[in-house]
Amino acid sequence: MKTAKRTITGIITAAVMLAVGSVWAGDLTPPGAPGPTMKRLDEVEPRTAVQTLSGTAGAMHVISEPGSYYLTANIAAGTNQHGIEVTCDNVSIDLNGFTLAGAGKAVGSTGHGVNALGRKQIVVRNGIIRQFREEGLYCNNGQCLLVENLLVENCGGVGIHGYQYVIVRRSICRQNGSYGILANGDLLSENNTATLNGGPGIGASGSGSVIRGCVSYDNGGVGITVGNGSTVTDCAASSNDSDGIYASSGSTVRGCAAYLNTGMGISVFNGCMVVDNSVNSNTAVGIQGTNRNLIRGNSVNDSPSGIKVTSTDNVVEQNLVSNCTEGINLFGNGNLYVNNRLSNTANLVNESGDTDGSGNITF
Repeated sequence: MKTAKRTITGIITAAVMLAVGSVWAGDLTPPGAPGPTMKRLDEVEPRTAVQTLSGTAGAMHVISEPGSYYLTANIAAGTNQHGIEVTCDNVSIDLNGFTLAGAGKAVGSTGHGVNALGRKQIVVRNGIIRQFREEGLYCNNGQCLLVENLLVENCGGVGIHGYQYVIVRRSICRQNGSYGILANGDLLSENNTATLNGGPGIGASGSGSVIRGCVSYDNGGVGITVGNGSTVTDCAASSNDSDGIYASSGSTVRGCAAYLNTGMGISVFNGCMVVDNSVNSNTAVGIQGTNRNLIRGNSVNDSPSGIKVTSTDNVVEQNLVSNCTEGINLFGNGNLYVNNRLSNTANLVNESGDTDGSGNITF
């Protein structure tokens, strides 16, 4: 009986599998020839190679359509030529590690590395721009310039020049004839280096700029200069041929180092905060302010004048001033100076116009 049951069970199982197999098998006839499996080039690299663009007498290459572009080789421009001229808005250029080179910073009369005068939404990144007669990257009168990972050197004018809403990150500007980095409006400058430029290292004349983590040294003007309502934090300015850091009204300078500048270490105008900075060996004044500034927690050393305020209502507190010919000078009334420490220096030196403390408050 067991043998018969096994036989019947096996027959039933085989029948079920045969029926199921006939349902799953489907039509074995191919529907047609196999389709392509590779992506098109514009799908793999949805950008335009700059080397394929046409040029003009004034530029090696001209970008006249919005989009994303990249270099495939170095570009060498001739005398009085731009490397790339941008004549439209909304353009991104990836130098892709290559170099835009001009004929020389003193050759001819014109020529920018990238000429994007008056253009909006321009991005330039990842490469080298050098040896152009005028400016490395020229986007004056434009808006929304983003620059990342550039080396701009040995150009006759400004290294990187923008106007409004300018962002520059992780870039180096060196040995240019004017500013290293310049924004005629507001600027966000992060982790940049400006050195050996003929003018100021980093400058923003508009209000509300932010400069942080930058280094500016051996420039022919102010190391870092910003307009009203700006912040300069965690920066170093040294050996510049003017002030190390200058900030206009309502600004904050915090956590910076100003060393060996030919002028003042840090200079501010009205209503500023100068807090927790290290200021050493500057030719004129260590820290100077005008009206209503808070100057607190700074270390100022080895300057002819340590801290000077030239008008009224400043607060000078908790600073260390040492090895200065003059310690803390208060030119004006209504100032508060409290809990400062002076070492190897005099406090209020009675120069012409310097108060004797009668109009100021001390603790």
